[in-house]
Amino acid sequence: MMLLLHFTLIIVFCLLIWKISDYFEEATEYLGRNMSNGVKGASLNAIGSSMPELITSFIFLFFLTGSQGYAGTIGTTAGSAVFNSLLIPAAVILVVFWYGIIRNRDEGIQLNPKSIRRDGFFLLLSEVMLILVISGDKVTWIDGAILLVVYLVYTVVLYMQSHNEDVEYDAGSKQETTSSWVKLTLSTAAMTAVCWGLVYSVEQIGVLLDVPLIFISILLASAASSVPDTIISIKEGLKGNYDDAVSNALGSNIFDICVAHGLPLMIYTLMYGNITMSSETSSASVELRIALIIVTAISVLVYVINKGIFKRHAFIFILLYGAFMAYTILRAMGYELPS
Repeated sequence: MMLLLHFTLIIVFCLLIWKISDYFEEATEYLGRNMSNGVKGASLNAIGSSMPELITSFIFLFFLTGSQGYAGTIGTTAGSAVFNSLLIPAAVILVVFWYGIIRNRDEGIQLNPKSIRRDGFFLLLSEVMLILVISGDKVTWIDGAILLVVYLVYTVVLYMQSHNEDVEYDAGSKQETTSSWVKLTLSTAAMTAVCWGLVYSVEQIGVLLDVPLIFISILLASAASSVPDTIISIKEGLKGNYDDAVSNALGSNIFDICVAHGLPLMIYTLMYGNITMSSETSSASVELRIALIIVTAISVLVYVINKGIFKRHAFIFILLYGAFMAYTILRAMGYELPS
């Protein structure tokens, strides 16, 4: 009975996150009105839609504390990265075909190669840094700071690109700007409350099923917290803003790995000292690193080689995500990979 209750609550939390993400979108749409195509998706959209991952990571780490909480943080951010790399682009192109915006199956979503190279490079760089961070049995505030520096460099590149491109300037109004910031603030507060409930239900399901938190957070917390990313990317795709749709997914990954993972880690370890990972979390982290690199390499290669994504790629991405979920479920059930 309690298991059914917590699964039901997670569905409710997903719907609430979906609704709150609408306010995120309204605010970021206005605040990013002067950003070039592709830059807004990789920055404001990605940050706004990735707030659930950031808040969830903070709550996991500070609510459950230590290695147990860090296992939830790893599962949420790494699982969200896989979700964003595979399911969001697949959802965008399938919805675009469903609504008849693109009718020819041989016609795909064309992307700006410059944006793809930029985001693909920084995504791979952030994952390499993540590999280095969780390679040992301990993590420190320096590890979190390294990830944040990567995102700082990425932000500088986005800023420079935004100012080097010709964008029609819209001064807007002080009232609308203030209103947008208020929406972001209130949405963040509401998201915090919802994510707290999400973390509690995910943790309780793990306890009831006797499943390690890192795996249950991959299966549930990562998908639930990725709802805003998915909705924003689909809406951008329906508007024909394909660069923003895909850049939001890739930019969200960079934010998840560098900020949603790095910031809570740095603050927690500065306050309470280094985190020693359990052998179970350390072992699972090795497998997650391999999965992340494979997924990212495949998705970026698809974008670069084809200069876009086509309907056939959507089904490939869905199959890859299904395989990743099958692996996670098997590991959660206690099956070990052959050595």
